[in-house]
Order: sequence, then C-alpha cells, then structure tokens
Amino acid sequence: MVVRRALGRRALEAENRMLKAQLRDQYYFGNLIGSSPSMQRIYELIDRVKNTKINCLVVGESGTGKEVVARAIHFSGNRSAGPFVPINCGAIPEALVESELFGHKKGSFTGAVKDKKGLLEAAVGGTVFLDEVNSLPAAAQVKLLRAVQE
Repeated sequence: MVVRRALGRRALEAENRMLKAQLRDQYYFGNLIGSSPSMQRIYELIDRVKNTKINCLVVGESGTGKEVVARAIHFSGNRSAGPFVPINCGAIPEALVESELFGHKKGSFTGAVKDKKGLLEAAVGGTVFLDEVNSLPAAAQVKLLRAVQE
C-alpha cells in the first residue's frame, strides 16, 4: 500500500510537471501573434516586466486579450513555477467578496465551518489577475488596494 501510494504520488508529480510545461509553452509571449508597431510595444513591455516584482496594470477594451497578456507575463517570467490565479471580481457575490479574496477562519461568521484560504493567499509565489475590479463594492476595493500595496 505504501509503495502504491508512493508510485501514485510520483505519477501525479510527473503529470503536474508536464502540464505546467504545456501551459508555459502555450502562454509564452513568443506565441502571441501580431506584428504591428503597437503589438511590438506590448512584446517589449512584457519582456521588461516578466521577471520583476512589480504590480502591472493591463488595460484595454473588453475582448482585447488582457488576460492573455497577463498569462504571457506570468508564464514567460520567473513566477511561472507558481500559480496563475485569475479572479473575475464581477462574478463574486457581494456578500462573499472579502471571504473569497482574503479567506476566513472557522466560526468567523455563520456558515464558516472550516478555515478557508483566500484567492490572494492561493496565489503566493505566482500571479493574481484581477478582472473587473470596478465591479467590487467600494469598501472591498479599498481593502484590495491595501493588500496589493502590501
């Protein structure tokens, strides 16, 4: 039984490494298409920020590929071994925003039956992509800004 578990764990770890490599290959910024001057500028910016420890603001119209650019930054840089956590802030119910982003402890409110790690904590060592931040309640935006600054 112990040997079977060890072999199973080894197989899972190998599969995990393979899947991470596939993601890295798929989202590496060299795979982005386009050769216009504006796309060349985006490629230069990705290359400049991919290995830095800074917060990046990716802006653009809906459907222009902001998440694709964020993934390219993540999977091309030194954080690629960590998780990429996309968060659609507009899809989180208002009553659960703080719990989802920051987590909670067992018993901190009705229905909190166990400790829950927040999405920001789940992304430690990797990248958080925050989409539709403007749809969060103002109070949650302030707390999120503070967390991002820290």
